[in-house]
Amino acid sequence: MSQDGAQLFDHETERNLLGTLIDHAGEHGALFARLRAEHFDHVAYRETYTELLVMQGAGEVVDNFTLGMRLREQGKMGAGSEFAIDSIEYEQLTTYATHPEHACAHADIVIKLWAARRMRDYGARLVTTTATGRSDLWPAILQAQDDVLRELGSIGNAERENALRFLSDDECEQMEPARGIVGSILFEDSIAFLYAREGRWKTFLALDWCLSCATGRPWLGRPVVTGAVAYIAAEGARNIGKRIRAWKRHHGVSASVPIYVLPKPVQLLDSGQVRALIAQIREQIGTPVLVVIDTLARSMAGGNENDTRDINAVTDAAYMIRAAFSCCVLTLHHSGKEEARGMRGSSALRGNADNVLRIVGADDNEPKIKPGEPITLRSEKSKDGDPFNDITLTTQLVSWMSEDTVTHSSLVIVPGDPALASREAPLTEAQQKTLDALYRAAAGMRSTAWRMATGLPERTFYDARDLLVRRDYVTKDTVTTIYTVTNDGREHVSAKVREDCDRSADADIRTAEGENGHGGENPGFKPAQPTADTAEPLGSSQFRSSGHKALTRADVELRPGEDVFAHGRRMGALGVSAADAIRLWNAPAMIPAFVEQWNRSHKEGR
Repeated sequence: MSQDGAQLFDHETERNLLGTLIDHAGEHGALFARLRAEHFDHVAYRETYTELLVMQGAGEVVDNFTLGMRLREQGKMGAGSEFAIDSIEYEQLTTYATHPEHACAHADIVIKLWAARRMRDYGARLVTTTATGRSDLWPAILQAQDDVLRELGSIGNAERENALRFLSDDECEQMEPARGIVGSILFEDSIAFLYAREGRWKTFLALDWCLSCATGRPWLGRPVVTGAVAYIAAEGARNIGKRIRAWKRHHGVSASVPIYVLPKPVQLLDSGQVRALIAQIREQIGTPVLVVIDTLARSMAGGNENDTRDINAVTDAAYMIRAAFSCCVLTLHHSGKEEARGMRGSSALRGNADNVLRIVGADDNEPKIKPGEPITLRSEKSKDGDPFNDITLTTQLVSWMSEDTVTHSSLVIVPGDPALASREAPLTEAQQKTLDALYRAAAGMRSTAWRMATGLPERTFYDARDLLVRRDYVTKDTVTTIYTVTNDGREHVSAKVREDCDRSADADIRTAEGENGHGGENPGFKPAQPTADTAEPLGSSQFRSSGHKALTRADVELRPGEDVFAHGRRMGALGVSAADAIRLWNAPAMIPAFVEQWNRSHKEGR
């Protein structure tokens, strides 16, 4: 750090540059000629680049594995290394080489920061030599300063030369098109605007995209690029946490995800604030795939949306953020009074954007849209691909109770088209485990027994359970409070679990039929007719058959080593209902009364 507090290093940029040089050494010969090891501030990166220079100078083929072996052989990698280069960190270096076209810009940043450190050091030496009366050292120090300034001048010349260099047709063909980070809706290295009138769920949709990227979950069946996201909540910051919590509950996500929220505006007309924002993102987040600015109006205090100069300055700030991370910068904005004219303010907004997205309601004369009512996401401009077809969306209310028993709720974006609703993201590992555990219990389970059967932490289990209920994979009996798997849910049970359970149930039925003197089908096995009293006593609502013998306590009691699943399946084979099986499992003392009631009902039903 300098005396005025300015940071004179950027390890994130050094890591990006080094990863590119390792992975694309053959494409950047000119960089090796102008970049020296001393330019790197991070000692581990400095030593790694030193070995890279040796390999490059000797004409050796540079690759991640060979360079790593050399560093290990020389004791420059590993826990005991004095240079503190970690092997895991080294293996991750080339993951930062996704944009080799920015290598020259990254090298310029590294060299400029090195020059700033050197000028600071030389200035300190001049002060020291003056204080100690060693003015004879001044010429050497001043000459060294001149050398640094000349090197900085060469950077400016290189920048000007690069700025005016044309690309050949072959080079143009080798340029990769921008990847879609959310299907064909948002793209990397782009400037995008999402606008609508007030009350059209812009923030909910932007958060939906952010959290999809942060978790890697497809958005309405569309692939996403997984990575960290930055959200600048210039307005409504206090509600962001609740909205994130609702999204995670709805999608069954309990772990922390890499979404980072700045709960205050950044003034885009202030270049100092924009530079500080970029530095903070580099330090705290790294390289995000998506940066959201919510909203434009709150991020240009003192500016005029109708002034082309102010709007150009705002989009220049967005370009600075985009260039720093090759990410998508998405800004939320409002439509004007005349909605047919599009976004509010200067037409330069649309002209400077790569992508313009709009949310419209079924009736845009209504001030607000109610949960469950449809909205349409529409592409109005797309430089990186063809405009996508209209997407119908709506919202769903998600509620939960906090530890202090206060009920909270928020909305989440869901498909508004029934055909899209079936394209749900696949179950997570925890959700699949929760569904499989319930299916193993043929008689169903109450929540506590179900959670114990999964072995999952409470919060993870309850989030998974609630998602399964919302998707109608699981249903809860309002009288017995027992959960069972629905027919739709059965289709999502793991194939192996379904096969094992079905095979076990068949074996139990055959065993029960053998004990009752039947081989094969039991045509006399009929369900009892329901009585007028819906609150039937224990055992009175069981299957009755002239072929069923009376039950004994030995038939019903738990057997050694028998868990709740095995007991439930055995009871089901005997005709005992799921509700009674669970009650007997939880309270064995009820077995004598149950057997007596069963046998009485059995006798009456003959």
